[in-house]
Amino acid sequence: MIRGENFALSNLCWPIDEDRAALRIISALGYRGLELAPFKVFGGWDGVTRAEIVSYARFAASEGLTVVALQGILFGANLGPIFSGPDARLALLKHAAQVARMAGEFGGLRCVFGAPGLRKRLGLSASEADRIAVPLFQDLGRIFDDYGSILVLEANPESYGCEYVTKTGEAVSLVAQVDHPGFQVHIDTGTICINEESGEALRSYASAAAHFHVSEPDLVPLSFANARHGQFGDILRSSAYAGWISVEMKQPESDWRSCLQRSAQVIEACYDV
Repeated sequence: MIRGENFALSNLCWPIDEDRAALRIISALGYRGLELAPFKVFGGWDGVTRAEIVSYARFAASEGLTVVALQGILFGANLGPIFSGPDARLALLKHAAQVARMAGEFGGLRCVFGAPGLRKRLGLSASEADRIAVPLFQDLGRIFDDYGSILVLEANPESYGCEYVTKTGEAVSLVAQVDHPGFQVHIDTGTICINEESGEALRSYASAAAHFHVSEPDLVPLSFANARHGQFGDILRSSAYAGWISVEMKQPESDWRSCLQRSAQVIEACYDV
């Protein structure tokens, strides 16, 4: 059983109609946090009320879990690439206000900005993209900060179809340029593994991170076959990182319950106190 109090798990891993059973299982395994993909829970973005949000938070709490982060925050929002023009960026800001309100009503959360499909550079150089992205993310940071939440930037590798901020160091650099408390770094171990980023690089980034995902490449179930988890756990424990460590896995084709059990075994062996 997981002993640490800062481990969470994403609801991507199970069918939504098994929500109560899944929450009961992960709580029994020792997870204390729940990361939500809101579209999966609420079925959309428009019209989600404060009462619905509070009700879900109480539902999670009844199983011993706290909602600690949101992911998939742009899924189902029908947005275009951020470098395609001002209209696309305005639409993103409008949608972000909905997400930030939701995060605020959950009590103030980390909200993961992934969405590799929206990060096509469309022929722009990296420096040209930065000149557009920095003021955009400053605006986004202000929106989330107003609701007591933080937008956390996840590097997405090129193999996921991303063309902007594909390595963790690039995320760290962009966050430094944006320089707003509402916009911080998110670290994902799947990205680190795909990019073959070094442990020393992670050591230098970990203390600056606001959120952390334990994942495998392509979000397959956690496995001891990935020998780097032990290294990642050692680095986190020796760093000043004090946030939630959240497991992210897509729903497996096989038994999702076994997937939850195995994830807890990896966390206990490699990341726990």
